[in-house]
Amino acid sequence: MSETETDRLADLRSYGVLDTPAEARFDGLTALAADLFETPMAVISLIDHDRQWFKSVLGIAPGQTPRQEAFCDHTIRLGAGEVMVVPDARADPASGTIPRSWARPTSASMPERFCTRRTAMVWAPCA
Repeated sequence: MSETETDRLADLRSYGVLDTPAEARFDGLTALAADLFETPMAVISLIDHDRQWFKSVLGIAPGQTPRQEAFCDHTIRLGAGEVMVVPDARADPASGTIPRSWARPTSASMPERFCTRRTAMVWAPCA
């Protein structure tokens, strides 16, 4: 694991949000994202060491997935200014093992960076 990833995980855990109950403030953002991008589903997911955990969901079951099945895992590896566009997730080699791919034929993600105490954290809006 890289030093940057170790720092990112430490920062994520320091917020104390993993494995917490649903919160209206996050659910409101999830609903807004679905409305803005006119999608039937939206999530706020956090990429932990070995899983993608859903803080807020709309249109899919709550819970978590293994990290290797997460589009967001690919997205947080992008560099600043890079954009990941998947014209058809059902046919993309990188997403072929992601079980939910069939439900989202098109996906685009771009990492955004914001400063934390130790490192640049990455979050990725996906549409």
